[in-house]
Amino acid sequence: MKCPKCSDSDVRPSRNAVKAMLGGMRCMNCHRRFHGWSTAFRAAAPWMAISALCLIAALAIGRSVSWGSAGTGSVHAAAEGDLVLSIQPHPVVRSEDGAWTYRVQVHETKGVPVRIWKLSVAGVDQSAKVAAWFGTDEIPANGWVMATARSSGSSPATVDWVLEGEAKKWRAAVELR
Repeated sequence: MKCPKCSDSDVRPSRNAVKAMLGGMRCMNCHRRFHGWSTAFRAAAPWMAISALCLIAALAIGRSVSWGSAGTGSVHAAAEGDLVLSIQPHPVVRSEDGAWTYRVQVHETKGVPVRIWKLSVAGVDQSAKVAAWFGTDEIPANGWVMATARSSGSSPATVDWVLEGEAKKWRAAVELR
């Protein structure tokens, strides 16, 4: 293959791994970048196959993996952990002062840390209070956090707690009697 600008034959796939996968070529003489689909795919095919296998394996075991080519451009894929919400006591009985007090405990069970992006309690967005209530917005791998909640109102109800991570939602409901 020759460079379309200077006709030099010293052309190579781009040093950037993503650009090389997409067919990016560059001339070693005039440094012009252009597309050379067939040559680029032949040169990148072994790299693409190894990368795809690593990505599939990482996602299958629930771990994150990161790699790059010659210090340029990297690809990152992360699997999200899994959370279990538990509420104690359940159901919650109203105390003498007319409020319901209970604990919400969140356990990470997959061995991958989870950052809580959104929290909804009884349909009200409480995302800004995650760190204040739980002490952090990231549940450590195989770890747990806990918050004490206090609800008030005139009648018993069921309160839904919804936590959202990067790609998943977790729910729990507490019955207030």
